[in-house]
Amino acid sequence: GAWAAIKASGMTIVPLTDEVIDEAVRQCEALGCSFYDALAPACAALLGATLASADARAHGAFPDLLLIEE
Repeated sequence: GAWAAIKASGMTIVPLTDEVIDEAVRQCEALGCSFYDALAPACAALLGATLASADARAHGAFPDLLLIEE
């Protein structure tokens, strides 16, 4: 099914841990966005990854954002 395809793709699956929650709260404060919108930047920060987003309003202040424009 879909979950097996995601796992097989090599995509990193990040569980919702206290560390992720704490970083998401920091991202809420830094970016002025909702907790939901802060989860992707939190994961990017914790993994040292580039955040790719089409949501400039929520993520525009994230360092080294890869903004996907339509």
